Amino acid sequence: MMAKAAQLYDAGDDFGAGEAANMAKYAAAEACVKAVDQAVHTLGGNGLTKEFGLARLITAARVARIAPSAAR
Repeated sequence: MMAKAAQLYDAGDDFGAGEAANMAKYAAAEACVKAVDQAVHTLGGNGLTKEFGLARLITAARVARIAPSAAR
């Protein structure tokens, strides 16, 4: 998806490039959310302790799904 965004940007299609970049960002954020959720489930209650650092990642992963992209 990022390659498509780069091609569109190089071709002068800023709107299409921004759209493709946003789709790639959202797909990456979804993968991140799934990975963090799986890590927490694997570790059980320990997954939310400060030592593992996953509690911070839960918030960061979810924010990445909704935060706007800078590409426009």
